[in-house]
Amino acid sequence: MEITGRIYHINPINDKVIQIVLKKKVYGKDTPIAFAVIGYWKDIVLNQLKLKVKDKIKGTVVLKSNLYKGKYYTDVTLRDIEIVPDKPKEDKGEQTTLNMDGYGDYIVDEETGEVIL
Repeated sequence: MEITGRIYHINPINDKVIQIVLKKKVYGKDTPIAFAVIGYWKDIVLNQLKLKVKDKIKGTVVLKSNLYKGKYYTDVTLRDIEIVPDKPKEDKGEQTTLNMDGYGDYIVDEETGEVIL
């Protein structure tokens, strides 16, 4: 399963594990979701990608459950992490084209360029 989100917090746990917290909208509310990043991917995150708070990332979520003293505990890890570039903002002020799709037939006067409906 893939997940995309903005980094809310990066928490180093020990030499081999860090925790990345993404902020996602769940039922209209901002909800933090924590993932463990282990071993190889920890090195990629810190050394190559140099991720920081407010970066937008995409990664693969891996779930693994273990039975311990009669109860199951689930580990949620993140791998195949990559940075997602932000979309450029469009200028909504100037619209130079006339979109006539969905309005039926129309005629364009070739001499004046007027649209006759």
